[in-house]
Amino acid sequence: MSEGKQYIPDQFAGREFKAASVTQAKASTKLYKTSSSDPASTDDTGLGYAVGTIWTNTSSGQIFICTDASAEDAAWKGQEGDDINVFTVYGTGSAFQYGGYTPGNIETIEKFSYTAPAAAADSGELTVARRNCGMGQLKDKSYAYVAKGVIQGPGAVVNQVGRFPFAATYDEADVGEFVNDSWYVGTACDGTYGWVAGGTSPPTSAAIDNIEKVTFGSPAPTSDIGELSTTLEALSGVSDTVNSRAFFNSGYTYGPPAARVNNIQFIPFTHTSGGTTDWGDIQHAVNYTSGHMSPTDGIVVGGYAPAVPGGSDKIDKYSFSSPADSTDSGELSTAVQSQGGNTSSTDFFTAGGSYPPAHTDSIQKGSLTARHNSADYGELTETKHSPSGADGT
Repeated sequence: MSEGKQYIPDQFAGREFKAASVTQAKASTKLYKTSSSDPASTDDTGLGYAVGTIWTNTSSGQIFICTDASAEDAAWKGQEGDDINVFTVYGTGSAFQYGGYTPGNIETIEKFSYTAPAAAADSGELTVARRNCGMGQLKDKSYAYVAKGVIQGPGAVVNQVGRFPFAATYDEADVGEFVNDSWYVGTACDGTYGWVAGGTSPPTSAAIDNIEKVTFGSPAPTSDIGELSTTLEALSGVSDTVNSRAFFNSGYTYGPPAARVNNIQFIPFTHTSGGTTDWGDIQHAVNYTSGHMSPTDGIVVGGYAPAVPGGSDKIDKYSFSSPADSTDSGELSTAVQSQGGNTSSTDFFTAGGSYPPAHTDSIQKGSLTARHNSADYGELTETKHSPSGADGT
């Protein structure tokens, strides 16, 4: 080999392996790959790749590691952040809001841009017009999942696992059924599974403490895997995909006795049974909040607190690194409760909601870093409260 010239092997030589340890063909594919281009989602198990395969782009010098070799849906993580088909709980495409009440139950699915302030656009429909279909994220790489909901008026629960795609047509499809009838639930996810906690259950409208796990797909099976620290409705969820935890924030016990709570509790994504673990407290007892997240922190926005008639303008932040109470991290430009929530990699958004007796169509935007004070960003297609948000990829 001439001096200064780099040698990049196209395959491993047989002499580099012990007898009967592994074949050259398997090593060339499953352990190491060189190419003049980046990997794609189609570079998957069918082509011999596996979790842990190292791919070197000989043109750019970037190295990728396979983190998911699923057929036609492989994921590769690059050392410079040029990730290929890697799940992120934050939105990277369009933000979606669906359902709500205005008055009258709403079936609209609408979307807006994370980067260009503008009015949202009507983009699809739910299978049934309803409100309160989960607060927090419930999604995989391609679909938003819809958790239950209630048809206001008859008070009928739509105990359905629904989903709609982030591309093409956006209409909801029925892909399963939850174990428990409820609405006002908190939600979290890791891209493969989702967790749905608490809610209000008919016919007495009593709050429940159940935590259900849903396996994303079509169909989407569910199972009851544990309990909150107490019965709760109108709580919000936060997805900590860095440390593999689902957080649930505040809520309302409904009663008797009826009380708003300020606790932060969590389960690990590996949770299979039993209760949650306490993490800390929000500044004030509150419900009807929206939950958001940066890679390092959970952020709880707005809501209803007895000490703040109508809606709250408070923005709370707590660290994912160790248990602690939240800290005051800014104010909304307009106090709000029962709003939908979205989060991009840099900002959080609140959409709709109410400051009784009025409903709003306002979208507010705040930064995930420094002080989180929000500013007006745009408008939904109509005034509404109790919509749910999905962060598109």
